[in-house]
Amino acid sequence: MLTAITTPLALLTSFVKVLRTGRYRNCALAPFLLGAVSFVAFFALLWMNADGLAVYLPRLQIAWLPQWLTAWFLALGSWLGYFFTLFICSVLATLCSLLLTMFLASLFYEKVVERALSDRGLLATVPHSERPAVWRSLIHGLIEDVKKSVFIGFFLCLLFAAGFIPILTPLVFLLGIYLVGFDIVDLPLRLSGQPFRRRWSSARRHWPDVMMLGLCFSVLLFIPLATLLFLPAGYLVAIDRVVGKKREAS
Repeated sequence: MLTAITTPLALLTSFVKVLRTGRYRNCALAPFLLGAVSFVAFFALLWMNADGLAVYLPRLQIAWLPQWLTAWFLALGSWLGYFFTLFICSVLATLCSLLLTMFLASLFYEKVVERALSDRGLLATVPHSERPAVWRSLIHGLIEDVKKSVFIGFFLCLLFAAGFIPILTPLVFLLGIYLVGFDIVDLPLRLSGQPFRRRWSSARRHWPDVMMLGLCFSVLLFIPLATLLFLPAGYLVAIDRVVGKKREAS
């Protein structure tokens, strides 16, 4: 119960800290600005090509509604069509901008997480002479990403299958929230040098924090660009509540 209160407060506190700290702010805001520009561009493109969408709603034959309600819908058809078009364009523009930005934003977010880990003494420093070759690091990172993708993909397949069983709907909802939270916790754990199995084990031991982070960002998904704005703060919360606790326990 306490985690349900402290995690959102920690998220807001970390968000203010990101904005006030120059080492974090520049890298944290770059994906948001890119997302904002791409959102406006996608929205304008969709809006200019949605001329006929607003006229579809008044033509619908809503036979299963009462006659008076059908007449009311048709009378407000132009307004409903306008807001329907606005809603559809906003949703599609948000999805397109997120897909484009998240692909390019990972480099900026890794810089923020590395600096936050370094500031807290949680980033392992390796002498330059002992660092592995670049190609070895790339292969190791690729293998870790494949492990994570296969593992998460397995759970997504289970979620998809369980979605057709009504009694399992709450479980699907909770597991989906957990996977969102794990995706946030995973990056700081990976950059602190932990393999995937230990990262999953660490997230499982701190499941209340992971669940609350997942819930917060699941809600933020419904607000355009809010995820990009708060994601660096989410990484800071993950560092303080999962990575830091794990280091203290060891």
